[in-house]
Amino acid sequence: MDQLSAQQQQDIKKASTDRLREYLIKAGYAEDIFLAYDRNALMEAYAQLLVTPPTVEPWGATGVVGLDMPEQADKGQAEESELDLRKRELALREREIRLREKELDDQREERERQ
Repeated sequence: MDQLSAQQQQDIKKASTDRLREYLIKAGYAEDIFLAYDRNALMEAYAQLLVTPPTVEPWGATGVVGLDMPEQADKGQAEESELDLRKRELALREREIRLREKELDDQREERERQ
């Protein structure tokens, strides 16, 4: 959260826990991931979402070179590409979270056996 402006940090702190979950779900995260998160974890996850700059492929990188597309269509395509990329990034983060949770569970079980 340190990378956010003071106003953004204040806005996140003011947002309700349910609102933070809603923001993250709208961004493409799976709802069940955040049900177990406490408020601080939700604030950090949302802050990370705000800090992560959206990455958009250049128009020519999609294989559509030389087309005379109207500006609106080009903008829609860029937004669609950005959304797809964000969804893939979020899915990757969710998998990393699940893996970390599994590792923690395994460690906990190992300690209980000893």
